[in-house]
Amino acid sequence: MADDFAGASKRLVAAAESAARHADPAEARRALAAVARELAACIEALPVAHTARPEETKQTRIDKPPVEPPKPPPVEVRPPAPAGGSPEDALFAELAEVAKEFAASPAPVDPADYEWMAQAAQVFQSQPEERLVKFFASIVLKLDALIAYARWTKGAPVDVAKSARTKAIAILAKRGVPEPPGEPVKIRSKSPAGTSLGFGTRRLESSGDGTDGSDAIEAAARALGTDPAGDEREFRAAVLRQLEKYLIELPGKNEDFENTLLRYSVNELDKIGDPARPRPLLAILKARGINEIIVQIGAIFDESYSPSKFDRRKQKGAGARNSIIKVLQRGFIDRKGNCIQKCVVAIVSDE
Repeated sequence: MADDFAGASKRLVAAAESAARHADPAEARRALAAVARELAACIEALPVAHTARPEETKQTRIDKPPVEPPKPPPVEVRPPAPAGGSPEDALFAELAEVAKEFAASPAPVDPADYEWMAQAAQVFQSQPEERLVKFFASIVLKLDALIAYARWTKGAPVDVAKSARTKAIAILAKRGVPEPPGEPVKIRSKSPAGTSLGFGTRRLESSGDGTDGSDAIEAAARALGTDPAGDEREFRAAVLRQLEKYLIELPGKNEDFENTLLRYSVNELDKIGDPARPRPLLAILKARGINEIIVQIGAIFDESYSPSKFDRRKQKGAGARNSIIKVLQRGFIDRKGNCIQKCVVAIVSDE
């Protein structure tokens, strides 16, 4: 049968070649058709090969043993609080109350100093056991700083903050930790290194590398700290706290940075309204080539006052229109004549 199929295939090829040369197209088609029928008959007579079913040829798969997923680390579950609430729960409830009281009080306290209290319970849940002592000690230190400042301010809810501090101390005592004395904050001072400085709203310690500039800021801060109590006490406390901040930022900085903080300190002291307080700082700035922009009160504020050195604020007041009433912020120029702080003046409005 295979020979018949091969012979028919050869005759079909020969017929195709002959048809290409045949003069009569109809005769060529008949010859091709006859050979094609013969080839088809040979194909039908071929034996059909047996095709195995898929399931007969499927190889047996060797399954690997199942791999168990890694087990998650054990979650530390704190023991349930006793009936009536735990000491920690009582502390966190009081801290939330402290935050609420300070937010509603008229005391000029930075929200960052008390907003953390509302999140204390949530932070506690995420702390491992070995960090809880440090966690509660930090609460005490933060409350100490807040209370020290709040004592200067009128209307600050100091009592509720003191109560929360007492609860935090009790929690530390149960864990065998004595009351933390509070970590001192180092400031640039001419006093010997490590000396405790008895002024300010927090515990300050000398770094021992003071300069004339830091000494002047420290003297101004000390003067504020010895002022008697009065209606302006809380206002002066806010100024004192800013001066403390500048002293803390000074160590390791260059003279240009110190000059900037001297100017900022002058701006703070000017808020009190006593011209004698910033004079020592102004003298140091002048010795370093930084001069105050002099303004004549009563002069007309016109185009001669360059906007690169002056800003104006209109206010009601006596005098000619656009005349300068007072200086709201001193201006300064450096030794090259560049303005490094604009002078802001109040002028008489058109009304």
